[in-house]
Amino acid sequence: MNTTPLTTFARNSRTRIDALERTRIGELVLTLGRIVAAIAMILTAVVVYQAVGVAVFGFLGVGPTPPVALQFVAGLVATVVAVAGYVAYVHWVESRGVSEFGRRGAVREFALGTVLGAALFSTAIAIVWAAGGYTITETNSWQLVVPLITGALFFATLEELVYRGVVLRLVELPFGTWAGLAVSALAFAAFHVVATPNVTLWTGLSVFLAGLLLGGAYVYTRRLWFPIALHAAWNFVQGGVFGIAVSGDEAGLGLFVGTTSGPTWLSGGDYGLEGSAVVVGVVLLATMVVLRQARQRGHFRAPARRS
Repeated sequence: MNTTPLTTFARNSRTRIDALERTRIGELVLTLGRIVAAIAMILTAVVVYQAVGVAVFGFLGVGPTPPVALQFVAGLVATVVAVAGYVAYVHWVESRGVSEFGRRGAVREFALGTVLGAALFSTAIAIVWAAGGYTITETNSWQLVVPLITGALFFATLEELVYRGVVLRLVELPFGTWAGLAVSALAFAAFHVVATPNVTLWTGLSVFLAGLLLGGAYVYTRRLWFPIALHAAWNFVQGGVFGIAVSGDEAGLGLFVGTTSGPTWLSGGDYGLEGSAVVVGVVLLATMVVLRQARQRGHFRAPARRS
């Protein structure tokens, strides 16, 4: 068979990579490189879409507050673009099919995540309400809340692609499931600690546990439908239904206009309800159940053996 400089270079590069993968340091370096490449491709797709969207909106003369239907569609398209960036990475860099978004069972897994996410937050807020820590003062039109559905879906999808689809999965390949869960949850918590206001050690623990829960949802199904839906439903019910600040941000528009009060351990203080001991308890219990179910399914993986 004829060889060219390009094929020789590719063969030699593959040999060097194989040799590097036989050491723990090499595995770590390659894993970090793949994580950076994957995140870069996802974020590049999203940034390009946003730039194009701003240009198109400007050309069409759309004001700073687009119509509700347009906001809804824009959020949905942004979600598809983020997934496309992930799919492009998997195809071009990993050279495989994207099993994380397999169609068989997708509706069932997405529905399961939606119900679980909504139920978990509703349970937490019901407990806080019963203890006098949450009050509804007024309501808004359901039409104003519609764009928040795809908004929650976009941000949940983006974070699940990065932290579960990329970080957890790529760390797990050489170092095992427990390492993938721990690293992805720590990265998830670190981002929220840095990027959101009013953070305390207690709220950092809350977000870390949420990362473990979402990681467990991925491991349970080995796909991203379940964690994306769980994450989106939690955020939408929290901000879009009950009008409570999501991850320390300012409380925005919701179906209900609600306020939290009482001691910080109950209300979460300035961070919002996600900093409440009630939420931490609910998420901890759910995490234990989901991780246990994932282990019983045999979905936990041991660290890869080096030859």
